[in-house]
Amino acid sequence: MSRIRLIEALAQKLDVSEDEASEFIVQMVDTLTEALIEQRRVEFDDFGTFSMKTSKPRTAVNIQTQEVYPIPPQDYPAFEPAAALIEAVLPRPQPPVVAAT
Repeated sequence: MSRIRLIEALAQKLDVSEDEASEFIVQMVDTLTEALIEQRRVEFDDFGTFSMKTSKPRTAVNIQTQEVYPIPPQDYPAFEPAAALIEAVLPRPQPPVVAAT
């Protein structure tokens, strides 16, 4: 879903103008971004958690020169979906139906 489609859907569901829905999305993303910059977790019940994680330091090899060099740890934003979201979007296998005889 594109940003425009999200704004249209939100405006329709909340019965507000597209400008108001757009402003809501902008403010939500800005607030989420500010929280992550401050190293805070943002949790949405039944949706998931946004947080900052740090990669482990590692080494790499230049395949042309065989030179080994370190790669320092880096911070990156991460999202962990809640169990309710996973259940909502992934189909559950249905048990086989056994016919009565």
